[in-house]
Amino acid sequence: MASSGPRLVLTGAVLRRFRCFVVRGFCLRLVGFFTEAILWGANSNYSLGTVAMKPSLTVTIDSMEQFSLFHVIELKSMLDLESFLKDNNVWHRFVSKPETVHTADASRETGIDLNRITKNLVCRGNDGTFALLVIPGDRRVNIKKAAEALNTTNVKLLSFVEAESVSGYPPGGTPSVYHKTKMTVILDKSLLGRETLFCGGGSRDRLLELRSEDVVRLQNAVVAEISE
Repeated sequence: MASSGPRLVLTGAVLRRFRCFVVRGFCLRLVGFFTEAILWGANSNYSLGTVAMKPSLTVTIDSMEQFSLFHVIELKSMLDLESFLKDNNVWHRFVSKPETVHTADASRETGIDLNRITKNLVCRGNDGTFALLVIPGDRRVNIKKAAEALNTTNVKLLSFVEAESVSGYPPGGTPSVYHKTKMTVILDKSLLGRETLFCGGGSRDRLLELRSEDVVRLQNAVVAEISE
């Protein structure tokens, strides 16, 4: 019997690889769409290899595969933070650094004194409301004093995952102003002894310098002794 010619046989493994390829390509296109929408809305110039939005914000990527949806969301938070500061004519300065989570590491990488870099701790009161406790990086929060400042009997510090869902920023990148969820901000009294403070800059790879008085003004912050 004459041969009908070569045939293409698709095994299960080949089909699985093909499906993965299609899904992966769709996801990358979706991420690209969201990226373009966000950057276009911010009136930004960008290109693959370097996403350069504003003088203080440059994100370097090697490929779209590295630019995940998580990075897109984080990028939007950073752009929103910058827009908030500029719209309100707030003096500010961003300081680039390697990614860090803890204030001690940020101090070591930037050379900024630890007592000038703030811990921004999201907590929940007994009534279910959220608050942000801002204290110097070389001190610990006093839970009892924090509860008194919030006029509640007790407060609980949130986990990193919970805190990010409330503030809208990753641990190590939480600023002292402008958050996803409206929160009462408690500023440790010792921070008013300096003209400026450093807090998270919206991402783990930068700090934000603000005037202490601007934090109080913008957030209508409560000033109290909440650290030890």
